[in-house]
Amino acid sequence: AQYHEEIYRLMTVDGLTELHNKRFFSEALEKELSRAKRYDRSFSLVLFDIDHFKKINDTYGHLAGDSVLRQLGALVRGRLRRDDVPARTGGEEFAVILPEVN
Repeated sequence: AQYHEEIYRLMTVDGLTELHNKRFFSEALEKELSRAKRYDRSFSLVLFDIDHFKKINDTYGHLAGDSVLRQLGALVRGRLRRDDVPARTGGEEFAVILPEVN
């Protein structure tokens, strides 16, 4: 059982930021949209990215860029509710599903 849980985690979590990956996020968004329609509930979707991220990588190297991504992942995780769904959806692109938020 532990093995299967770890495989599932590896398939749904971004290894660098420890946020959900795009695949998991897309499925979660479909479910939340369906739930919101079915029960006439609201939810919010927050999309954001890191401005000038390429410049960070070009100036300081990819290890520094990876560090920025890890730090942002920790920052986001620490500020969300249990039911919110944060994800890294691209290189420096992120999204958060906020159920029950107008």
